[in-house]
Amino acid sequence: MICCTPTVLDDAHEHPLEFKSNKRTLYRCGGCKEIGFGPFYECGSCNFQLHEECTNLSSTSSSPTTHSLFENVQFIFQKQPPENVGSCVACGMNVQGFRYHEYSRPKKNAFVGLFVPTKELVLHPCCFRLPSNKTTPEGVTNINLELKEKAPSNCLICQRKKISKKIQGWAYVSTCGEYCYHVKCVKESVDKKFDQQSDGTDASSLRLEVTHMVVEVGVDILVVLALIIQAIFGDPLSAIVSLVMYFNKQKILGQKKLTAG
Repeated sequence: MICCTPTVLDDAHEHPLEFKSNKRTLYRCGGCKEIGFGPFYECGSCNFQLHEECTNLSSTSSSPTTHSLFENVQFIFQKQPPENVGSCVACGMNVQGFRYHEYSRPKKNAFVGLFVPTKELVLHPCCFRLPSNKTTPEGVTNINLELKEKAPSNCLICQRKKISKKIQGWAYVSTCGEYCYHVKCVKESVDKKFDQQSDGTDASSLRLEVTHMVVEVGVDILVVLALIIQAIFGDPLSAIVSLVMYFNKQKILGQKKLTAG
């Protein structure tokens, strides 16, 4: 596995890629086509970036692996873009690049005694790697979040249990029962940040807006959402920035009042 190698060659791109420890703004990974924060590899000749994790996966041989939410199912990492774009079982969004793909699973047909293939599962690499638990850091309200295959209550953003008719959608749910957020809903907020961002964002103005946001919605909601974005994208500071700028403040305020009531 590559770990912070200064320069690498990857068949996902024609030029050498240099390791960068941090990036102030969001980027879109050229491998999995998903948003990135944190460490990455970048082409010095053109606007191309790869998640550090995607670079590591791309440069190692892929062997079957499992996921805690799916018993007796094996997945394999695939680099080639799929011929038919599928929906990630975790977030329901299209999988357009690198992915984890399920081996074909036979399912017994009770009527004819035959085995027929089921619909195969596919996940974004970032969704596949989601931690099963996230806990607030020391010094703030103690909140523990657990990753669930389906939401036990309405998501506090979309106000629904399912993200679509066909897909339940994974959710992070607090053990206290107060917070429930679909992975999809949180990812979409960051996608909006990426679509609207401008280079050279002023850090002092963002810190000021964070202060105002904490006063309005309370630190607990801000921390919970930041934890989830950190779980998906890996960078807590950029998570706070995304929350402040692109979550609907009035909606969050409304859900806080409902929760408190």
